[in-house]
Amino acid sequence: MEFKCPDQGIGACSLPTMATSNSDRLPTIVDVAREAGVSMKTVSRVINNDPTVKPKNLEKVQQAIAKTGYRRNAFARGLRARQSLMIGLLYEQAEGEYPANILAGALAACRERGYHLMVEVVKGDSMLNSARDFLLQMNFDGVILTPPVCDNPDVIGFLNENDIRYVRISPLNSLPLGHEIGIDDEQAGHALVEHLITLGHRKIAHILGDEGHRATIQRLAGYRRAHDEAGLSFPEGYVVGGGFSSEAGFEGARKLLALDDPPTAIFASNDECAAGVLACAQAYGVRVPDELSVVGFDGSIIADLVHPTLTTMVQPTQAMAAEAVRMIVDARESTERKTLPIEMRVSKSTAACRT
Repeated sequence: MEFKCPDQGIGACSLPTMATSNSDRLPTIVDVAREAGVSMKTVSRVINNDPTVKPKNLEKVQQAIAKTGYRRNAFARGLRARQSLMIGLLYEQAEGEYPANILAGALAACRERGYHLMVEVVKGDSMLNSARDFLLQMNFDGVILTPPVCDNPDVIGFLNENDIRYVRISPLNSLPLGHEIGIDDEQAGHALVEHLITLGHRKIAHILGDEGHRATIQRLAGYRRAHDEAGLSFPEGYVVGGGFSSEAGFEGARKLLALDDPPTAIFASNDECAAGVLACAQAYGVRVPDELSVVGFDGSIIADLVHPTLTTMVQPTQAMAAEAVRMIVDARESTERKTLPIEMRVSKSTAACRT
């Protein structure tokens, strides 16, 4: 399929090819050795990070590489190592800032390590059918699975049967084998609601994210736990279905603000959903944060663009993707699980409860 990369236009994401300034011929190791005044063996040792290279020769080769514009031939290097130097990335949908950040983080990490990144969008009702040819035709060294693809048993089974390494980002459940990277969504949801409680809010609602996502389930668990620990209950109707979109946030807020006893604060599933809440509040003449406090999730660009700016939980999305690449390239164990830290950013969409 075609996918728009951040800086390469339309096409499969891959490392750019560089040519010398005075010719269409690509610079070679011979050119580097000639420029540096050393042997090709010395250049090869520098390229492969041999720690025994003398500092003087290392400096010469590095300067020659910079001057000639030499870049290692990733495909040839992959053939020698019996690797394709290709990493796959599977999405269910490619809209929104979350997948864009995943792509940016994975692409940057691949470039650093000399790998190419290929992206495929799969259908929710037939993920394996959408992914099968993509997974087999490229001989990937590993595949990154984003929610909810990371929890699809057909895709996981296919990868295991074909001995394809994979890393799951924010999966719903852990597996005995495989690599996983994510954050503690329950603790994050708990912290956001606890922040609202400390501001004096007792009528706090929650708009859920997309069904089938770990984030949706765990953020709801954190919302409930914060209420339980504070000895609070929430009226029926304060938890509404929604999704990770501004449209879902608008519709969820419309339902909540129409209640006989509307909430004084809303915990939206993510920043895009929270932006929809703000739009709905404006449409209904509800002032934020004077009459309604709103919190989002992700720490996305939109959190700083809306008015008022959002209080949100910053999720290290690009770092998760980069870590997934590292797990594919460097991991030696059959199982590795890692949880990255999160940080709450308090802004102007929350204030002390005045009712």
